[in-house]
Amino acid sequence: MTPERWALIEEVFHRAADCDVEQRASLLDQLCNGDTELRREVEVLLASEKSPRDDVRAAIHGGLHAITFPLVGETVSHYRILDGLGGGGMGLVYRAEDIKLGRLVALKFLPEESARNPEALNRFEREARSASALEHVNICPIYEFGEHEGQPFLVMQLLEGQTLRELITEGDEAKLPVELPKLLDISLQIVDALEAAHHHGIIHRDIKPANIFVTTKGHVKLLDFGLAKLSHGDGADEEGRQLPRDAAGRNGAKENAQAPAPPDPFLSRTGVAMGTAGYMSPEQERGEKLDARTDLFSFGLVLNEMTAALRASKGDPGLHQAIRKRQFNPLLPSKLEAIIGKTLERDRDLRYQSALELRADLQAVQELLTPSKGLRWSKHNSAKWVWVTCGTAALVMLSALVLSRLIRKAPNSQLASVEVVPLIAMEGKQGWPVFSPDGKRIAFAQFEGPYPGIYTTSVGGEKPLQLTENLRDCCPAWSPDGRQIAFVRYEPGIGRSFYVLPALGGSERRLYTGPLNGRGTCDKLDWSPEGKALMFAEPTNGGFGSRVALLSLSDFTTKHLTSPQNHVFDCEAVFSPDGRSLAFVRGFAGGGNGDLFLLGVSGGEPRQLTFGSSAGTFAWTPDGGEIVFSSVARGLQNLWRISSSGGTPRPVEGIGGPASRPSISSKGEQLVFQQSTQNDNVWRIDLKDKKRL
Repeated sequence: MTPERWALIEEVFHRAADCDVEQRASLLDQLCNGDTELRREVEVLLASEKSPRDDVRAAIHGGLHAITFPLVGETVSHYRILDGLGGGGMGLVYRAEDIKLGRLVALKFLPEESARNPEALNRFEREARSASALEHVNICPIYEFGEHEGQPFLVMQLLEGQTLRELITEGDEAKLPVELPKLLDISLQIVDALEAAHHHGIIHRDIKPANIFVTTKGHVKLLDFGLAKLSHGDGADEEGRQLPRDAAGRNGAKENAQAPAPPDPFLSRTGVAMGTAGYMSPEQERGEKLDARTDLFSFGLVLNEMTAALRASKGDPGLHQAIRKRQFNPLLPSKLEAIIGKTLERDRDLRYQSALELRADLQAVQELLTPSKGLRWSKHNSAKWVWVTCGTAALVMLSALVLSRLIRKAPNSQLASVEVVPLIAMEGKQGWPVFSPDGKRIAFAQFEGPYPGIYTTSVGGEKPLQLTENLRDCCPAWSPDGRQIAFVRYEPGIGRSFYVLPALGGSERRLYTGPLNGRGTCDKLDWSPEGKALMFAEPTNGGFGSRVALLSLSDFTTKHLTSPQNHVFDCEAVFSPDGRSLAFVRGFAGGGNGDLFLLGVSGGEPRQLTFGSSAGTFAWTPDGGEIVFSSVARGLQNLWRISSSGGTPRPVEGIGGPASRPSISSKGEQLVFQQSTQNDNVWRIDLKDKKRL
């Protein structure tokens, strides 16, 4: 039995098992479409005295293991085939080793019979194009599209875990199929993936539990973009397929009409509309022009399934009637029920209009359920931290780390002409300020005070928005599109981890965990210009050094940009505005900070920019012409500027105090930095007053 046959049996079985018994016969008539053998196989499974789901699992498990994986042991391109992972409607999937990069991947092959079907081949190629156009932590990346002996194949990230369908099936029927906190976390990650796809003009059109994978670490991966519609591009029809062209290059849909290709049953079980029946929106079933809201409807059906362990449509053609009659689950918060109802509105104008809008409501539910993880608006209090020593005279030290200096460039003047004004006033200590790509917001960390964590605030000084609640969080970094913020968290007994979360607040996801750096100023993160990687300082030589490295956000592998040297620390790396080079600080163990170096992204030998400057943190000007950096001169840390082509550093005039961690706005008109101050005061204690001792 072929993998396609097993996939068809499984799909028909699940839909029939979910259908009301009195409607099952008519549904099987429609789905089997005269295939008596298919109907017999499904009815045998349905009639089993055991649980139908368990039975079909056993049958399919046995069937898949009976399939021969002919490529095991062979080398395809630069991939060594290790074993077979399974089969399905789109062919066989193998576990393989990428010989060049030394990583494990999944190879998905289109069967020979499907490769001869233009529709199936078109879907396979569309999956490669659509998914490869997206770089997002919640979308399974496709690395390559190739062909081996006439069989097309995709090279994908190898995932460990289970599909959402399997997760729901394993749930306790007496409870929610997926526990509420986990349900909300999964839902938010799915919506993040949809928002990323929609932002790139891609509509998935086949959102269902089987196309959502949950890894063993809890990361959600959206799969199978084979039905995705590319909402842009010349010469494409409504399904995103390329229309035939005549000799002059014109679309030949009418002039060169061809006989339609045999229908691919895996594109649509109904043969009427593209998608999986039971998860299609009303407009999708009617064959109308689609937009991103169709994915939100399908997601609503998935969300309902996670909360009710059954499909809203019960698998029958009366989808919308079943939705209107759906029974609310008493275990769910009323706000979550309202969200499900809004996603399932028949009229798409009454539905959620964007994934961001849906995400905001889901986040609000999560905030209600887990206040410690929710958002909190900080207070505009001002407080002092006081340390008192005992003795005949006590020294009171006031130490406040101030993020709240904004340098405004005066009209038609140079950077040296500035006005210094406070930005925020919060209780505690703040640091690590960084401008958003559009220059309208600033992210920072509060590391001491009643509400520690990562925050954002507007340049206009609105109440800061708290995104995390952990005093060990630092070093925020905006993604190039301003939609996400990555940050560092120190985790006792583990090391340091990199996390990412939406800039408007939401679920945080861990991207990387590794050892601590042996140098305190080696924790800056910087996104690559295209948003596909994070640049960081990776410890070397047992913590006695560090090198600049890139962390891929698709497969979480690292690429080294500088070479490790004992007792040499390459830190604080930042890409140039044009993305062609990067700057970093090279320092030495026990030798203070270091000097600025420049390196092309293509590699080579770094070029030293400063000499003996004791450089610390720094920022590029938007045109890439200068670098503003912190440096200690005559015992005072202040900001300096130097041309990126070299020269003598010059002080940034008008700062007026110890300054570090500069960040410059996208237009170059504003600069925010961190400032530390302390006051020494002498206090008198009357030692004769014994009551005071």
